[in-house]
Order: sequence, then structure tokens, then C-alpha cells
Amino acid sequence: MERGWCPYSRNRPDIDNCLKAVMDALNGHLYVDDRQVCEVHASKVYAALDEEPHIVVQAWKCREL
Repeated sequence: MERGWCPYSRNRPDIDNCLKAVMDALNGHLYVDDRQVCEVHASKVYAALDEEPHIVVQAWKCREL
């Protein structure tokens, strides 16, 4: 991998802590409990200089087995 600027943030807070906070905040809104979540894709990216830091959540209903 080439050394230099990386768009992904490797600083604090840890991604798992960010994800936990978001999933806990969605309890009772997007799902009854976060144990219902079956798949997660997450990344931390630096915000552009002209934008506010933000979180994007996309959700799909899982098929019942």
C-alpha cells in the first residue's frame, strides 16, 4: 500500500464504539432490539472540509426464516 493520505480515519473513537452507539440509539426506532440486526457494514471516513461530520444509515428488512 502506498504511504500518504488515507480517506479512512484510524483515529479515536474506535469504529466498534461508534457502531455500538448508533445501534443502541436505533433501538425502539428502527428495530425492537439490536440483537435483530443480522448484518453490518461500517467504515469511518474523514468529512470533507466543507461538510459537517455525519452518519449514514441504510436499512433493509431481512427475510424471515
